[in-house]
Amino acid sequence: MSLAHRLSRVSVRARIGLAVLALTGLALAVAGLVALAVLDDAERDRMHADLVSDLQEFVVLAEEGVDPVTGEPFTDPGAAVRTSMERNVPDTNEGVVGFLDGKPGVGLARRADPLDADTEFIEAVAPLTLATDITYTSLSTAHADYLVAVAPARAADGGGLVVGAEGSGQGSTAAQVLAYDVNAELGLLHRAFRIYGLVAAGAFVVVGILAWLLAGRLLRPVGALAAAAQRIGREDLTERVAVSGGDDVSDMARSVNTMLDRLQAAFDSQTALLNDVSHELRTPITVVRGHLELMDADDPADAREVRALSLDEPGSHDHTRGGSAHPREGRPSRLRVPCPGRRARPHRGGLRQGRSPGRASLGPR
Repeated sequence: MSLAHRLSRVSVRARIGLAVLALTGLALAVAGLVALAVLDDAERDRMHADLVSDLQEFVVLAEEGVDPVTGEPFTDPGAAVRTSMERNVPDTNEGVVGFLDGKPGVGLARRADPLDADTEFIEAVAPLTLATDITYTSLSTAHADYLVAVAPARAADGGGLVVGAEGSGQGSTAAQVLAYDVNAELGLLHRAFRIYGLVAAGAFVVVGILAWLLAGRLLRPVGALAAAAQRIGREDLTERVAVSGGDDVSDMARSVNTMLDRLQAAFDSQTALLNDVSHELRTPITVVRGHLELMDADDPADAREVRALSLDEPGSHDHTRGGSAHPREGRPSRLRVPCPGRRARPHRGGLRQGRSPGRASLGPR
């Protein structure tokens, strides 16, 4: 069974409700998913911008800053990383780890950080701390998904430090690693959209109920029209559909009432025509019947005369009905009545007047 055939068996009210629910559900789902995708990308862009900003502060500190211990420009990359970590206050769900020669926290004044507990993360970023460039990447571990920024610092050729470059090749390499826990950072956003899902589900139900009630109200004139059509029959075409308002349904009701007016006029004309035809047929039949009732069945001449009169009666009636000014002479339609001297003869269980030489007749009509 095709979908169109199945839908044709569903009421119009139900189809309207289903259509409204489908469109509402689609609109809510699309709006929610698009908003979630846009806000998710915006949050990721914000986290990336925070990492870039924090690393830029570290680059400025290492290359242009002054070691608070010696009062001179930084020459020890480990000291630069240590000072940056002491000054840097990570955001919520952001962590910072210092590396020295590819190992976390060696020779650095470290503070406890959630990233330290994720050994898979530490092993994944360790090679990046020895690279010659600043690295922005994403990592996934069994604990979380991370956005990561790694800035290695080395001694420069002319003294001081350089970040994200090869350097002089002398001394140790220290790196500052910043990372955002993406799942935790996006958790608030995802919780907000779970609440949105619940609200959307409630709105979906409310819209369904309102659509059902509204469809019933809009289709009420159609139901009244159907009920009136079932009550209207050939015997009674006087009932009309109540019309209120000026919308499309009201126009349809007016059109149906106009059609009923035409049908009633047609049936009235047909009934009048049938009555006229019945009347016109009843008159000659009555005359012929009168001839037959007065005919003497035992008299062949009387039978022939009655036969001729009976055959002539419809034609003469047509001339009279048509208003002809010249009816045929010699064959008038008449009812024969018995004369006073006519004798009665038995006929069909009763008495009948016998034929007598005198015959009276009714003249032409």
